[in-house]
This record gives sequence, C-alpha cells and structure tokens, in this order.
Amino acid sequence: MKKDLFSESVRLAYIVKDLRRTFELWGYKEIFLPSVEEYSPNLRKGTKFAYNNKFYMFKPDPTSQILANLKEKRELKLYYILEVLNGATKGEWQAGIEFIGGNDLMVQVEGILVAITALESLGINEFYIDVGSLEVWKKVLKGIEEYKPQIITALSRR
Repeated sequence: MKKDLFSESVRLAYIVKDLRRTFELWGYKEIFLPSVEEYSPNLRKGTKFAYNNKFYMFKPDPTSQILANLKEKRELKLYYILEVLNGATKGEWQAGIEFIGGNDLMVQVEGILVAITALESLGINEFYIDVGSLEVWKKVLKGIEEYKPQIITALSRR
C-alpha cells in the first residue's frame, strides 16, 4: 500500500525542523549538496547514469560527496538532511553531521553526543548506540586504566 504523501510530508517536516535546531545548537551549519555529481570512484551509493559520454551519480552518499569536494584542509562542522539513492530509483531520507578537521577523539565523542541529543529531541528515549571501533574505545579509556582490560574484553565479546 502506498503511503499518504501529504501526511508523510507533515511528519518529515516536523522531524527535519527538530533535527535542524539540534544540529545548529551544536554549532553545525547546513550544507546543500547538488543532486548530480560527475562520477568519481570516491562517491558511494547513488544512481549512476551516462549523459553526453560522461558518467554521473544522482543523489550519492553525502559524506563521500562532501569529502570528494573538499579542496583544502580546514575545520568544518556541517550537517545535511536529504534523500540518498541506493543504486536505483527508490531513496531513503538521511540526516547526518560531519565534523571535519577536529581532534579525532573529540570529533567521535561529539558525534555520539549529538546523536543522543537528536534522538531525545525527537522523543526517542530508548535506543542503543554501537561504537564498533576498538581503537575509539582504547582512546576513550585513557585515564581509567584500572578498568581497561575488562572493558576491552567485554567489547570484543559483543
């Protein structure tokens, strides 16, 4: 059964408004990305097509699109809310933040905190955030060495 476009739009507008407010409170600026990019092996997802003997990507993954267009090293705090295609014509809405050029550990910690704040602002209070990188955990655990072996063991068993 097809969804009601109008009620879905009202719901999406509420979510987008809330996410924008949350991301901006954390100091992120919205970036508007083009729907079509010239093909690059660095771009992920999206739908590939040819036009005038060149290949292009329609609505690629925003993280790869931002990194592909980064011309100089600098600190940026960006967010996006847009539709991404997964190689066909059906898209999925995606919201995300990109903290480029900051202290590696602080970037990762802030990303988790922003995700928690965003979910709670939407009224989602029961969630699970999986930080799968053992390297991230090793950095986070500096300063609490006495518990490090038990935490690393628990993380590697999950």
